[in-house]
Amino acid sequence: MDGSVWVGLGGTLAGTVIGGGLSIWASMVTQNRQMEATRDLRAAESSEASANQAITELYVIRQRARDFPQDPGEWDAWQEKLERLAAEVEPAVLRLRDDALRERIEEVPGYMDMIYDLTDYRGHGGH
Repeated sequence: MDGSVWVGLGGTLAGTVIGGGLSIWASMVTQNRQMEATRDLRAAESSEASANQAITELYVIRQRARDFPQDPGEWDAWQEKLERLAAEVEPAVLRLRDDALRERIEEVPGYMDMIYDLTDYRGHGGH
């Protein structure tokens, strides 16, 4: 065989190996980007679901707070129910990715704790 044939064969083989290697590398990069995009999408969906759950539970708390019992003997049970509902909101709030929304929702249980400071709170005799 002539030397030019060997050079041509070597060049073809080197081109094939380089092209195949670059193709495999590009496929891996594309796959990694798709996995990141999928992971980000799942995290966003989970955060959205957590936000919806937290907001729904806050509306349940609001409705429960409006159903203040007229019988003083039921006040403790009413308050315990509100505290339990507020505790159920916390896990959903912790999964929120939006910091501003998380802080706003975390304020609600804080306001609920302030009810004891109100002077016209019915649980304190309405004074």
